[in-house]
Amino acid sequence: MILGKKEIRKRLDNEEIFRPYTWVPESIKEASYALRVANDGMVVGGKIYEPDSSDYTSTFIEIEPGTIAILSTIERLCMPGNLVGKLGIRLDYASKGLTGLMGIQVDPYYGRNHDSERLYIKVANFGNETVKFSPGEAVFNIEFSEVKGASASYKTSTWERIKKSLANQKHIDWTYMIQVKADAQEIKSQVFRDVDGVRQGYQSVVMFGVFLVAITILGVMLTLILNVREAPNWVTNTGWIAMMVLFFVAVIAIVGFVTVAGIVFWRTAKRHSN
Repeated sequence: MILGKKEIRKRLDNEEIFRPYTWVPESIKEASYALRVANDGMVVGGKIYEPDSSDYTSTFIEIEPGTIAILSTIERLCMPGNLVGKLGIRLDYASKGLTGLMGIQVDPYYGRNHDSERLYIKVANFGNETVKFSPGEAVFNIEFSEVKGASASYKTSTWERIKKSLANQKHIDWTYMIQVKADAQEIKSQVFRDVDGVRQGYQSVVMFGVFLVAITILGVMLTLILNVREAPNWVTNTGWIAMMVLFFVAVIAIVGFVTVAGIVFWRTAKRHSN
């Protein structure tokens, strides 16, 4: 059975779930509790901010696109043995690309043997824009269900386990996703460059073909002009007009070819220089 608003408030008043003075009534929802994000006990931008420290001084907590962070809650937990919690990201932040990279279950008795135990939640920003929020904002949800037969299994501090895990990693800024994105963009750019090169080569072949046809027509026209006395009757009558039209078309084609070839050569040289 999932706990509703009244039962959650009853448990909190009995100093269950969260330790006194670390929770607020306005975070109690119809069938869940909205967890607030702290400005300590986190890993953001590859930098570790210890719990209960004042090292983080920025107004907002910002998670850049393609990066991973570890956030913690203001609420300190003292879960009873007959409750289990399920974590989730609130819609306002999930719609921006914030995604959880953690187990969603909060076990019974969690936080019972540590006075300041809180939740540490690993997230990634899979969106296109920076996700930012002020410390104290409700970013996560937790719902509670009754459970029977749970036994206490006390563990070391979650933060200590996180730090031990980070100590074995070379790059705790987790920027691999950004590098993958950059590599994909470079591959995309290379494909476009290759296609552009093929298109330019194809255009050059077509232009050269037009040039050859124009030169051939021009040669024929010049031959007829130089030997007009020996030309057939149709050349010296109405055919003369057609011959001159073809002559000018050939000249224009040659001039156009030279102009376009010059532009293509100039653009290619400029692109290579950049």
